[in-house]
Amino acid sequence: MTCIKCGQEVPDGAFCILCGWEQRKGKPRRKAMKRPNGTGSVYKLPGRRTRPWVAYHTAGFDENGKQEKIILGYFTTRTEALEELAKNPRPQVGPHHSATLERVYLDWQKVHFRQLGQKGQESYRSAWKRLSAYKDAKMREIRTPLFQQVIDEASAAGLSYSSCDKIRQLASQLCQNAMQDDIIDKNYADFIVMPPMDWKKKDIFTQEEIDLLFQNDDDPSVRIILCLIYTGFRISEFFGITQEGVHLNFLVDPDGVQRAVSGYLVGASKTEAGKNRIVPINQRILPYIVSMYEEGGEYLVKTSTGTCKHKDNFRDREFYPTLDRLGIMPIPQKGEKPRLTPHCTRHTFISMAVAKSVPPEVLKLLVGHAQYSTTIDFYDHEDFSRLMDAIAAL
Repeated sequence: MTCIKCGQEVPDGAFCILCGWEQRKGKPRRKAMKRPNGTGSVYKLPGRRTRPWVAYHTAGFDENGKQEKIILGYFTTRTEALEELAKNPRPQVGPHHSATLERVYLDWQKVHFRQLGQKGQESYRSAWKRLSAYKDAKMREIRTPLFQQVIDEASAAGLSYSSCDKIRQLASQLCQNAMQDDIIDKNYADFIVMPPMDWKKKDIFTQEEIDLLFQNDDDPSVRIILCLIYTGFRISEFFGITQEGVHLNFLVDPDGVQRAVSGYLVGASKTEAGKNRIVPINQRILPYIVSMYEEGGEYLVKTSTGTCKHKDNFRDREFYPTLDRLGIMPIPQKGEKPRLTPHCTRHTFISMAVAKSVPPEVLKLLVGHAQYSTTIDFYDHEDFSRLMDAIAAL
């Protein structure tokens, strides 16, 4: 007989006396050729499975020196797995491929904290406390649902909208860093759904208190408070407006007197979204803006010596005493949480805008919560008209 494995003539029997192959097994299956390096591999999972064949690429080594795999999928046949490898060549794997969320955060912090003040750093550290529950997760495996879960848990725990938004901002920054290092190819924080803003949680000036302020607008401090309420600027942003940031439109009346009829302010901001944003001037505060502008100097709002007003000095020396004098709120004692602060003017502005049904996208532009063009040259007439209409409605 001829051995079905080695092909030699041997005596009849169950086994070949030369190679030892059992003849009833039939011709041995040819061993699959080894695939070239870098082209991926396939293997079969044990047991009875619908799709037992796995196609994968290797992806370097993790912190423990173990070879990592990028699974492309599970398939019914080996041929299907090989076809998937052919369609998906090995990805370029950088040195940061196995980086954890914490590693990405520390790398980001090392660079970006140089550009932030102490309060900015503290706000991001607070946001990181929420994300750090997943610090050991591989950055390449993190998707929107994880970020969404962190936001939802923070909101359920009573964190404010701004605190939740800071978590979203940090997640977005970390995704951008990971994209630069080719760890991921998409910013998964862009798909987070934020909890609704509940401005009612914030203390605001009532309509009666605003009317009382207008009745006492001969006081310069009252005028500043009203300007803050009707522009939505943060106090530091408003005090940082220079003369160049005031744009007034004048008309000459029949008596030959030049009179300001409209205008807008361009203010600086601590955020990219609010940098140099444009806020039209409401007619109710236009006379106050014109009066401060005509005083001259470098800043629109200034001290007696012409320097920029400091927000803390204004709060303690003007804001609280003014509200106390008008009977709106007594001066808070040391350690006491006041009902109203200068920042409440911003919440009042937003509350009034929501009450007047100002579209959310327009409100975001006015308060600096969204990226948009930073000079008037990039606004078309329709955009600026919508801002004007929103301010006029207040």
